[in-house]
Amino acid sequence: MSLTRERAALLDKILTTAMQQHSRIVELPFDKVSNKNEYVSAGQDLANNGLGKHLAEGSFMVSPDGLSFIREQSFTQLYNKKVSQERKARIEFWLKLLGGIAAIFGIIFGFVKSCS
Repeated sequence: MSLTRERAALLDKILTTAMQQHSRIVELPFDKVSNKNEYVSAGQDLANNGLGKHLAEGSFMVSPDGLSFIREQSFTQLYNKKVSQERKARIEFWLKLLGGIAAIFGIIFGFVKSCS
């Protein structure tokens, strides 16, 4: 599953609505063709994670695991954690690269200084 901020928000909306309404069946507004693709994809994500499924148009069925999941965490939290980890990995990469470059310049500078 390729989680985006928008997909995380939609998945959270589905699960949160089910929890708030005390119903495993959720009806979301269905007003655009683009919603259909988003809803189908969100339903696949829910099904792949065992949290629910897309029934038709704006209808979803949330599983008991989906209700448990949204009580403890959210897809937005997972998305933010993923983004934070990716950012940290990029920073570590650049710090290691700059450290390597600094070491190479240090060696070159020491060699040039010893030759003079």
